[in-house]
Amino acid sequence: MFGFSDLFSFLTHETPTSIPPTGIKLISTQPSEEIRLKWIEQYHSPYFEFVQKIIQNIEKIKLGFVSLLDLHSMPSRPTGYHLKKNPSQDAGRRKDFCLSSLNGMSCQKSYITGFKEGLELQDYTVSINDPYFGGYVTQFMDQNFRGNVIQCEINRDIYMDENEKKMLEKKKVVKNEDKNLEKRLIVEDDLNAILTKVVIDVFVAFNTPFVQNQMVEADGEERDNIDAQFAFSF
Repeated sequence: MFGFSDLFSFLTHETPTSIPPTGIKLISTQPSEEIRLKWIEQYHSPYFEFVQKIIQNIEKIKLGFVSLLDLHSMPSRPTGYHLKKNPSQDAGRRKDFCLSSLNGMSCQKSYITGFKEGLELQDYTVSINDPYFGGYVTQFMDQNFRGNVIQCEINRDIYMDENEKKMLEKKKVVKNEDKNLEKRLIVEDDLNAILTKVVIDVFVAFNTPFVQNQMVEADGEERDNIDAQFAFSF
């Protein structure tokens, strides 16, 4: 299944950013220019206009930074397509979460570090800008708004059976291939709770004046009266 960033790439004659390794081929030939423009008008443009309005409304209510967490899932291991796009990436199992910030352009370093540490406190492994560094949504938000934007890729094998394409019905414990330690797989409700907790913790940290001042000084940037609000894109 294609995401909106993949649809954008397809409609603009670019190579899609992700292709399912198995499954049904959805489109066999390039659409006509008429159909391409129709799809952009019906699907792509309305979606991003809607997202833009949400962020603009939040900016009117709250001064300072609007923060967005762009959620995705990723295969537990890179497919042939991924390895072709990025041959230098590890061919083994990926981390549980990959956080992306356009290599540091879309958010403060301390902000994405807060998310990383929050997930690690829940005993999950986390990478930053590896193997993903941020897709179209992250780029769009970074270019159009003053905020902290993070793309979050979630490893599918921590909440679903990738072969059967089914969500896990109960918690399981498996051996972590990276550290040879026991690692808890999670069901959907657990995943929602974990992400919500991390979001709230980072929100509180960035809305505490003392912590904010420390972060501003650490980043070497003059950002007074920072007040964060969270928007989500799925």
